[in-house]
Amino acid sequence: MATERAATPRSLSRADKKALVRQLHQDGYFDSRDAAQTIADLLGVSRASTTIESSPP
Repeated sequence: MATERAATPRSLSRADKKALVRQLHQDGYFDSRDAAQTIADLLGVSRASTTIESSPP
């Protein structure tokens, strides 16, 4: 998603970060150990935010 927009993950808008986290969750990236923290660090958000954003609406 960031590459599609020629941006870094941290520079994505809140809505884009939300969509990216949901997509990563659907693709199984959160299945590995410490994935939520690693993804949160890359996006510049808290680990809790990645858990909340990956929850169904």
